[in-house]
Amino acid sequence: MVITRFAPSPTGRFHVGVARTALFSYLWAKKNSGKFILRIDDTDKERSKKEYEEEIKEGLKFLGIEWDFEFRQSERIEIYQKIAFQLIKDGYAYKCYCTPEELERYREEALRKKISPKYPGICRNKKQEVDEAKPFAIRFRVPEEEFEVEFEDIVMGKIKVKTVDIEDFTLLRSDRTPTYNLASCVDDADFKITHIIRGADHISNTPKQILLFKVLGHIPQFAHIPLVLPDEGKGKISKRAEKEISEIYISELKKDGFLKEAIVNHLARLGWAYGDKEIFSIDELVKLFDIKDINRSPARYNFDKLYWLNSEWIRILDDREIVQRLKDFMNIQDEPKVLSIIPQVKVRVKTLKEMAEMIKPIFGITMYDEEGKEKFLKNEKAKKVLEEIVVELEKIKIESENARAEFDKMMKNIAEKYGEKVVFVAQVMRMAIYGKLVSPPLFDVIKVIGKENVIERINSAIKLIEHQNQK
Repeated sequence: MVITRFAPSPTGRFHVGVARTALFSYLWAKKNSGKFILRIDDTDKERSKKEYEEEIKEGLKFLGIEWDFEFRQSERIEIYQKIAFQLIKDGYAYKCYCTPEELERYREEALRKKISPKYPGICRNKKQEVDEAKPFAIRFRVPEEEFEVEFEDIVMGKIKVKTVDIEDFTLLRSDRTPTYNLASCVDDADFKITHIIRGADHISNTPKQILLFKVLGHIPQFAHIPLVLPDEGKGKISKRAEKEISEIYISELKKDGFLKEAIVNHLARLGWAYGDKEIFSIDELVKLFDIKDINRSPARYNFDKLYWLNSEWIRILDDREIVQRLKDFMNIQDEPKVLSIIPQVKVRVKTLKEMAEMIKPIFGITMYDEEGKEKFLKNEKAKKVLEEIVVELEKIKIESENARAEFDKMMKNIAEKYGEKVVFVAQVMRMAIYGKLVSPPLFDVIKVIGKENVIERINSAIKLIEHQNQK
């Protein structure tokens, strides 16, 4: 059975780079009818925070990435300690009594000699002290015989590292806390992880871990995925694009009105492709995803593509589902009315936040757009146009089959009467009943608001013009 894991450290927020790693691990497990484990790497007590852990979990749930089992490394400290001491007994590790000052001195000396500043093995062959009161770390004993640690990375291909270039790495610190290499390998062996899918920045750890995995009796397959680079900052989203990948948080994308379907779709396409196909549901991704198809080159986060995908998914989603999701962005008291305007709005927006901002004025104008008010609700002609609209609108039965055609004819006639283009009349009316220069189609807005309320809003706008002209 394929078993993968996602092992975030709750020392920072849940960003898109980490989310992509989680997604790829999840997809590979589910594609193979396997299990996906969530492991919280919280051994760093000072930096680990509960709020970060909760953000990670909430982000995964939002994206639809469900785990089969979870655990925290902080609950397994005694297990790591026990194994570290057992490795000493078995001859695979030893106690290191070197102080931090001594280690720093060795490092500086190596740098002066222009050689790799690895641990020189001072305590490797020393007689092991029995005095437990004297501080010591536990180091892994890299085999003396020189050979190449070789592994076939599913993404990066064959990788070789000579043992002479691998230092006797620390397993347990002098305060008895485990290092990442020890805790991670022990967990992966205990839970029989078959595939470790993680960022390419972990490749340097892999040769050390393979040596340890051999001792533990379990060697998983590795797939190191290339890192995600920031957007190049071209186009209208350049300010957002200036952010580093570690600053683009899933929770913030959600607040900005990006759909989980679009975010997952975008993350999956960062370094992976399936022909020319662009739109994928998570179920399709489970069927089509293959880690062997991941590109070795770094992917670039593209906000233009994310906006495009989001607009596409807004069009794909059922209108009733959109209404439910809009509740995070606006107070909805009349669901049928909101539902009736969704088809006209969904083709004009790129995010749920934009959609909410476009729908809100339909249910009440809280503030007129200043530019629009200055341009279209200021002069006597605008007042006369609005008065004419009230008179003519009264004659139209909004629910009749010909109502839309009659409305269009009315707008054209009023424009001709006052020597203006239809767009001028439309903008005057739009400002009066909607308060902004951009809206869904006017006739659709009128149908949702209701003719009586529309006339009431127009009369309020007429009074506003009269008041401004009295100043």
